[in-house]
Amino acid sequence: MEDGPEESQLELAREQVQSLVLAVAAMGVHVRDSSEEGSEELEEVRAENDALRSSKEDWEMEREAMRQEMAMMKRLLQEVKDDQTKWLAERAALQDQCARQKQELDFAKTVLRSTLPTSPTT
Repeated sequence: MEDGPEESQLELAREQVQSLVLAVAAMGVHVRDSSEEGSEELEEVRAENDALRSSKEDWEMEREAMRQEMAMMKRLLQEVKDDQTKWLAERAALQDQCARQKQELDFAKTVLRSTLPTSPTT
């Protein structure tokens, strides 16, 4: 049997198919490697995302604790202001009472001086 044009075309077709198979196999290896790299990068992104989410949750919890502490401080400050107002009113009342008692004492001294005989001087 002689190598005719059909056989050489068949041999050429076989070589082309073999080259295509090798090329596809090489592409498959590349795609698999790329896919593994992509999976690793995806896992890294997921891990970073989880860390950020956890960090955000921690921040929100801390923020809520700070809000509660601020509310408590505002309540305490209002209590102190209320106490201060009461004390200032009580102080003013005591000062008024002291002033009245001083006037009464001064009046009593004046009355006593006018009613008691003066001691003779020798």
